[in-house]
Amino acid sequence: MINRSEIISDKFVWFLPVSLTRGVKSIFKLLQIYSIHPVSRAGFRETSMTPQKRNTAIYIAKMITAVLLCFVLSLWVSQVDYIWALISAVLVMSPETSAGLGTRQNTVELSVIRIKGNIIGCAVGVLFLFAALENPVNIIAGAVVALFVCHRFKLMAGARSTVVALIITLMQTDSTDHWGAAISRVAAVVAGCGIALFATHLVHNVLNLKYSDEVNS
Repeated sequence: MINRSEIISDKFVWFLPVSLTRGVKSIFKLLQIYSIHPVSRAGFRETSMTPQKRNTAIYIAKMITAVLLCFVLSLWVSQVDYIWALISAVLVMSPETSAGLGTRQNTVELSVIRIKGNIIGCAVGVLFLFAALENPVNIIAGAVVALFVCHRFKLMAGARSTVVALIITLMQTDSTDHWGAAISRVAAVVAGCGIALFATHLVHNVLNLKYSDEVNS
């Protein structure tokens, strides 16, 4: 018997690259901050724009990429929870241009720091599963330990992601298999981190989009 959901997912996966590219271009056209050379296929050519519009559009492009990739991954790998993977990706890709970090290099570095923070949060969360403490004691104690580790390794820029990853790992579910649910959430957090880093590289390297600071330099 033909599985209709598999057919739909296969068509969606093949349609993803085209829809993603068109979607990003539509966003830039809507914000009036890009133009394509009629002959060249090299990518986006710089035009006059406000820094806020450009940086916002780049963040939107990364969000679209992450949402689609998280959805496709959840279709392929049933162990990866779509919602938790997406939350993890969104935390990693939070814009920081207002803090003077609006360059591709700084954005990637910040994403890597947040990924490390997520891994620390997941690891501490798994350790505290052994302690079998009740909420909210396990989350409070785990947050103290996780943030201390971030401080020791100078990863406080990813502290927010660390705490969220810890909470995701330690959250109680209706499932009787608490360990299986926790491991599934850890896999989702790690997958979201990878997708966020991939989306950042895709937007900046493949689509050749730049932050306003890079354009003006």
